[in-house]
Amino acid sequence: RKIEIPDNVIPSANSVMANNLFILGHLYFNEDYLKMSRKMLTLQIPSIRQGGAYFSNWASLWGKFGKDYYEVAITGKDATESLLEMRSAYLPNAVFLGGTTESLPLLESKVIEGQTTIYVCKGRVCDLPTTEVKKALEQIKN
Repeated sequence: RKIEIPDNVIPSANSVMANNLFILGHLYFNEDYLKMSRKMLTLQIPSIRQGGAYFSNWASLWGKFGKDYYEVAITGKDATESLLEMRSAYLPNAVFLGGTTESLPLLESKVIEGQTTIYVCKGRVCDLPTTEVKKALEQIKN
């Protein structure tokens, strides 16, 4: 059975899975997923250092672990418009979630009827909510 580790034109299956586990760990507050992702990455660090071009997706994951990573929850009727506006900024250290229902742990008790609200969180701790995209972006940049 072939085990695909280095990235090529298409990222390797293992680097994609490690990135997926990282994102799912943040969305579902699942420490096991984050640990698995970190373990997979740790095994590749020597290879990343030697052959960066063939481990670019792994290096991207390494960057996510190396900096503050934000969970941005956008709730309310205009959540999609606010999401599109926020994503026009380059935010590689953020995962976005939201909508009009509470389907993920981070969204619990955050949906306010008739209002679009943005919560910028780091490590499951959220800053004060805002209704303005500009203020939410400032929370991430500070």
